[in-house]
Amino acid sequence: MASFTDTFERKEVKYRLNAKQHREVLDALAGRMAADEYGRTRITSLYFDTPTRDLIARSLEKPLYKEKLRLRWYGTPTSGERVYVEIKKKYDGIVCERTAYAPVPGVDADGLRITFDSGVAYRDVLAGEGGAGSTFHPLLGLGETIMEVKTAGAYPSWLVEVLGGCQAYPSSFSKYGVAYQECERAAGVRFVRDAFPSLTSRKDDRCA
Repeated sequence: MASFTDTFERKEVKYRLNAKQHREVLDALAGRMAADEYGRTRITSLYFDTPTRDLIARSLEKPLYKEKLRLRWYGTPTSGERVYVEIKKKYDGIVCERTAYAPVPGVDADGLRITFDSGVAYRDVLAGEGGAGSTFHPLLGLGETIMEVKTAGAYPSWLVEVLGGCQAYPSSFSKYGVAYQECERAAGVRFVRDAFPSLTSRKDDRCA
């Protein structure tokens, strides 16, 4: 079993893959890595922040140390099932995180873990019920996937080859961060629409 130190020192690198890149990476995993105990499942995370979202605003400034508090569950939990309260910490690029794919027995991958997130969407609970507060909004384009590679050492050669072959490069992507930016943009649009209705009216005065 990995120690706390081993887990905390695992590096995490994200890649934003299109559908073709995703297929090529999955092909390379065949026979080398398999889905973990959760397999393919829906994961829901509820992030806790201040009313003015100070935690995520600071996080996007990329400080040396940052943390997020969230409640996470898998699938649709029923009474008696587990949900997880997590403090997600990052110090100079090092994180604690869960995994989805692990090496199969006999494959030397130096603690390699890989996750894939697709169908990523957000709902702004601070916007209240109705309208933006009740609707889920996608964060990725059609067919896109966020891959996270976690390892305590160097990438195995086969992974380096497939990433280079499909031209997949590291990409900074915070699901909560991107959702926050979308919420701020939407709030700005709503403010302009409510404060200056004449600017957002569909009526064209030149045709009146």
